[in-house]
Amino acid sequence: MAKQQNVSKAAKRAPSGTVARGVVAKKRATPSMETTSPAPEDTKGDPSAAPQEAPTSEPTNPARREGTKRAMLVSLLQKPDGATVAALGEALGWQAHTVRAALTGLRKAGFNLDKQKGDTGSIYSLPA
Repeated sequence: MAKQQNVSKAAKRAPSGTVARGVVAKKRATPSMETTSPAPEDTKGDPSAAPQEAPTSEPTNPARREGTKRAMLVSLLQKPDGATVAALGEALGWQAHTVRAALTGLRKAGFNLDKQKGDTGSIYSLPA
């Protein structure tokens, strides 16, 4: 009986001619390619088996780091008069669609953006 070779999934899916021509290399599967994993051992009631939490430093808020574009955007939006998309784009060197995308990112990050209609377009601001 022939021994079955342990080959990668890519080599199994490839047409046989591509393997023969050397287009797809026929490699042995590495342990990380295996789909089956050993069953976890029963560790109920064993306090030493509880997963240990890695010590973490205090998370940094990207909006609070000095000198980043996002920090500059937040500081421009915290001015009493706010800023238009055009003014933000000029100050940051961004195009209008990039400014709007950054404003959306701030909203999704939990910032409460105020938007008011002005003579020159919408004025965005953040409460101080």
